[in-house]
Amino acid sequence: MAYNVVYWTIGGSFVVAVGLACGGSIPTAEIASLPPLVDLGPRDAACMIDDTIDPSLQPRQEDVLVDVHQEIGRTVESLTFADGTPVRIVKGGCVHFGETFTVGLAAEPEAPLAEAVRQMNRLVFADGQDTVRRALLAADGLDDMGYFPCGDATCDVRVQVDGDSVRLIVAYDFPL
Repeated sequence: MAYNVVYWTIGGSFVVAVGLACGGSIPTAEIASLPPLVDLGPRDAACMIDDTIDPSLQPRQEDVLVDVHQEIGRTVESLTFADGTPVRIVKGGCVHFGETFTVGLAAEPEAPLAEAVRQMNRLVFADGQDTVRRALLAADGLDDMGYFPCGDATCDVRVQVDGDSVRLIVAYDFPL
């Protein structure tokens, strides 16, 4: 199993996501056993998030259980659908609240925004936790890559290709 680390900035915040090389079934246990996505380091006294964060998803998705890891200021949810599609959601922050959806795909999509909408619609969100999905639905039909409107936050869709690994990434960033 190959793991790829992707670094980027959103609204001045440094974000790290780990992507998986796709092309077969990836057990949820392997996704859950990945090292933490980012070393949060010691908590800053100015940090605005000082509690655990509610998960985005219902605990069961298409007969697949969601693995949830929570710590102060961050929640990581991982699952692999029966068709082998891995999904990882990371949400949290300190002076910015961010939520990143990473979906492993078998091939680069022709229409990334439409694919993001399709993948988001597969997920069953907990009550009040589907802000990014609703923003994506409202943006459907706009340009396929880059930023899309989502209120006072910054949101974007991108595709990362590294060899045979294709990841669709939807990110949400809101300054607190």
